[in-house]
Amino acid sequence: IPLSIIKADSYIPFLSYGDADSYTDANYVLHRNATGIAPKIEFETIPLLTNIQLAEFMSNLRSQYIIGKEKKCSVTAYQP
Repeated sequence: IPLSIIKADSYIPFLSYGDADSYTDANYVLHRNATGIAPKIEFETIPLLTNIQLAEFMSNLRSQYIIGKEKKCSVTAYQP
């Protein structure tokens, strides 16, 4: 993704934790079963992208799809 289309100060990386079958026992203690960690990146694009810039951005993104129907892709991201 070209850095030139990312709006300044809008890049927000974080880790998302999933869990399954969580429950609270009789003593009101929460028991969680972690299913994994998934990195998540959010950012905004600069205003008024041209059609060419948007098409290039989407083409770069789609080229990294591992499973197209799921829109699952492989990325390398900066996580401070």
